[in-house]
Amino acid sequence: MGDPLGIGPEVLALALADPAVQARLDPVVFGDRATLLRAATLRGVPLEARVVQVGKLAWQPTGEEAGVAALEYVDCAAQAVVVRQAKALCTAPLSKERVALRAPQFVGHTEHLARTTGARVAMMLAGPRLRVVLATTHLALAEVPRRLSAEQIAFVAQLVSRELRERWGIASPRIAVCGLNPHAGEGGSATRRRASWRPPSRRPAPPAWTPPDRILPTASSPAPSAAIATRWSRSTTTRA
Repeated sequence: MGDPLGIGPEVLALALADPAVQARLDPVVFGDRATLLRAATLRGVPLEARVVQVGKLAWQPTGEEAGVAALEYVDCAAQAVVVRQAKALCTAPLSKERVALRAPQFVGHTEHLARTTGARVAMMLAGPRLRVVLATTHLALAEVPRRLSAEQIAFVAQLVSRELRERWGIASPRIAVCGLNPHAGEGGSATRRRASWRPPSRRPAPPAWTPPDRILPTASSPAPSAAIATRWSRSTTTRA
């Protein structure tokens, strides 16, 4: 359900009232039924989903209580997928600040779910025309070069290639690897020291970089099947 003090309940109520959504899945929401009913009433739609009540939430929870509840909803829903009671997990927005009041190690859904399940994962932002997979997530910009490695980028590329073949039906995926710097350093003419950056691990061999601004599809240059971005920045996310 997401953060009970955030937009998650309203987004859920509106999405689940959409006939196109109802026709494609049998939704089960893990959260607080009273909060969801209030959100549905606020948006003027019926609550079209089964609700698994998780805990007991106060009528007006504190920020800390909302953060604890939001993370508990994620954990319960994830467990349902792990034991095959559900086929997939869709998370609603939560407040990292509120969650961190009781779980200071929490930095995001992706890392939390990976740690919970013991899986090695990559985050994909998928749109109708463009798919971008992140080699690093939720890091300070200064930390990104220290966290990148040839092995990490190779892992992401292999994972993406497999998923594109098995889940998107793309027989021969074409994957671009974006440079760390804008324009991939302009061949060294603009940022010579940083343009010469290579992952510290030499096995497998470092990839050939693609300037990030060249992955967007144009009439003369179709988009790759997916692009691997070296860093995650909300301020630079491009709508596909």
